[in-house]
Amino acid sequence: MKHINLLFLFLCFSMYSKSNTTIVYIDISKKTNKEDIIKQTKQIINKNSNDNFIVFISNDNAPIIITNIEYLDKELKKLYYISPSSPSINDETDTLNYYIDNIGLNVNATTNMAFYFFTEPTNKTKRLITKVLLSNRLSNNEGLKNNITVNVLFEKRKETNEIKKNYELYKQKKYEIKFY
Repeated sequence: MKHINLLFLFLCFSMYSKSNTTIVYIDISKKTNKEDIIKQTKQIINKNSNDNFIVFISNDNAPIIITNIEYLDKELKKLYYISPSSPSINDETDTLNYYIDNIGLNVNATTNMAFYFFTEPTNKTKRLITKVLLSNRLSNNEGLKNNITVNVLFEKRKETNEIKKNYELYKQKKYEIKFY
């Protein structure tokens, strides 16, 4: 009987314990510094090595998906050999949501999720991030849910009005903004 009670407590704890998920989205259609993206992606995944993760590399209609740490180096090296066009927001969102839903990521109120978007600070990027968050019920009109963080990583470039406007919007939404 003592073992049954311990088993029950363990199962209850497992069901209600927090899980962590890291999602890295990479759009290299306009990126020149692929080495930094690879290095930073490895750091993010290795820092969160106990987390469930998805690395989603936009590649036209054949995205590269990494969910296993053993394949991280090999798959990231593919960035050197691909030259995708700018992604379709609807297609990218649908595909990313498919992987969030179907590879066993437990997205619920106790899941801590960290998103990392390597992309351009454009209106198109803003729509992509918003659509992914809203379609997974991770944000609403009031902002991000408490257990969600969004990091937007931009390549250092000349600022345009669109970049400045979106940068301010990301700050208002409490996204972490980093340049590399």
